[in-house]
Amino acid sequence: MLIHKSEKEFQLIYADSMIIIAQRSADKLIALQAHITKGLVLFNQNKCGAALEEYLMANRLAVQTDDTYYTYQLKFLMGQTKYYLGYYDEAISLLRECVEQYDTEGGKPYLISLHALGLCYQGVGKLDICSALNKMGIQDARETEDYDMIPFFEQSEGINQYFKKNYRNSIMSLEGLNTSLIKKNDIRNETVRNFYLGKNYIALQQYEKAIGYLAKVDTTFNNNVFIRPELREAYEIMIGHYKSKGDYRSELYLMKQLIKVDRYLFTNFRHLSRKIDKEYNTGKLMAARKEANEATETKRLLQILLFTVSVGALILPLTLFYRNRRNKIKKRKKIEKIINSQSAEENEEEMHVLGINLEIVTAILDNLEKFEASKGFLEKGLTQARLAMILGYNTSYVSKVINHYKECKVMEYINDLRINYIISLLQNERKYRSYTHKALADEVGFGSAQQFVKVFEKKTGVGLGEFLVQI
Repeated sequence: MLIHKSEKEFQLIYADSMIIIAQRSADKLIALQAHITKGLVLFNQNKCGAALEEYLMANRLAVQTDDTYYTYQLKFLMGQTKYYLGYYDEAISLLRECVEQYDTEGGKPYLISLHALGLCYQGVGKLDICSALNKMGIQDARETEDYDMIPFFEQSEGINQYFKKNYRNSIMSLEGLNTSLIKKNDIRNETVRNFYLGKNYIALQQYEKAIGYLAKVDTTFNNNVFIRPELREAYEIMIGHYKSKGDYRSELYLMKQLIKVDRYLFTNFRHLSRKIDKEYNTGKLMAARKEANEATETKRLLQILLFTVSVGALILPLTLFYRNRRNKIKKRKKIEKIINSQSAEENEEEMHVLGINLEIVTAILDNLEKFEASKGFLEKGLTQARLAMILGYNTSYVSKVINHYKECKVMEYINDLRINYIISLLQNERKYRSYTHKALADEVGFGSAQQFVKVFEKKTGVGLGEFLVQI
């Protein structure tokens, strides 16, 4: 589509124009296509939450049109986006449907879905299932002569070997991909490859080689503004490396870069802020900055560190088309054997942990996404009971789901969303920096300035006043 060949800054404008035209036409199919297009634009700009909203709107239209092609295209797109957002279990459910559907047609939709499904299993630690799907994908790609897909499965398996601690095997797999990725100009996957090569060499204590690969992550961020949450660790490793060598200039440079990275990730991945695994949290970075500045007699080189996430993801262009139907009953049985071998056990475990029907859990999670997207957390006086009413389920179910999936209590979840939101406002809109503490508290729904200040410091590790000074 021409929209994807236009300048990046105009793509969203064109997509919005398509939606306006579709609304005027009252044609559901045109509207569906317009929302998909906008979703793809947002996804490629790493605005995954907004992209998912567009896909959900398109999906509601697809149900009304009863169009199988778009139904499964949207299942894939929603599954891919949920994987990127770190909702692996939900993504697995959607992508399994796609694999089963496209298995009979074959071609690239089947291979892309199979690959994405393998990544989800990798994300939940089911490494053996991921390896089995990678092996199957490579075999099927060769049989259908779809050789372009093979490097994606090979890279997935190379990363899988890293997680299995087979570091030398991982290096052999990943280093062999260099030429194919460069030929494709696949910046995203080349960057992920460089990151895991660096991690492998760290594990083998070959630090200079590791830093060489990890530095390429920073080069890509500078040149292409591409970063994924899992890649953030490259900066922490490099900061620690240069600090141990007493190279404060490089350390300061990387700390400044890490702040830029975190701003970007916070803006685009704030939904997973509680799951981040960071060595350099806000308080630690401020202390490290002070130490590094004193060592180099440099003042005020850094700004405050924001919050971000650690998940990994793959962005692949999706071209869905149908080929001649072929009989793949044996292959389907093989896939089902690989995947379903643990499905009953997983479902029992989920019910055991929460004691709630899985459909209800999924519905609550979907409603929480909508609640966050609509900024419902800004409502003043919001309580656990009120949130349960908004979501449409009882307080017990809502509390259990938030405790399990958000890894915090209900009010802590609400307050975290509020603090993340006010940090974004303070960072991006200067007028809020002159607000009183009471005005800022009112802006995000806190009952008092005292409560707001207390929660802010607990969340960030620094006082509100100190934060404002550092912006």
